[in-house]
Amino acid sequence: LGISSGLAKISASLSNLSALTNLTVNIPKIQHMHITPLDPAVISVDVNQNVQLRAVARDSNSNVREVTANATWRSISPSIATVDGGKVTGVRGGETLITATVSNGAVVASKLVRVNGKVVDTVEVEPKDLGNIGTNATQQFRAFARYSDGSREEVTTLADWYSSNDGVASISPTG
Repeated sequence: LGISSGLAKISASLSNLSALTNLTVNIPKIQHMHITPLDPAVISVDVNQNVQLRAVARDSNSNVREVTANATWRSISPSIATVDGGKVTGVRGGETLITATVSNGAVVASKLVRVNGKVVDTVEVEPKDLGNIGTNATQQFRAFARYSDGSREEVTTLADWYSSNDGVASISPTG
């Protein structure tokens, strides 16, 4: 079994007799690597979503093989996107470079990743602490999302509405 490049002497012996031969092992070295998909040049992923990248290498014998599992993956800005085994996860809006490294750092490939969208930090309900209302009285509630970029947006029709006690108060799907 060839383990690494080099020369080994192989011998066999039986009944005080032996034979010797030389074995040269030549393991091709990775000369080039790229990250797929190649197109588009910039990979887009949404916040809290994933995209799988793959590392593909060409060796000194011109063989092409996938080396995703053997590569060391890194995100230049893990606050924007993380990477594990080529699986990129969007964290917050922005751009970062994802790198894959093989052959003890001798061969590196990179891919630009753009993370789309804002992250909801909090949800607010208005009016707050309404107080008392009478039987059969109605009250319209509104929901607002506060995003990581500081912006605020009404999301009343996007929110899922629930009452903790339907025997006391019910809530419609629109607040």
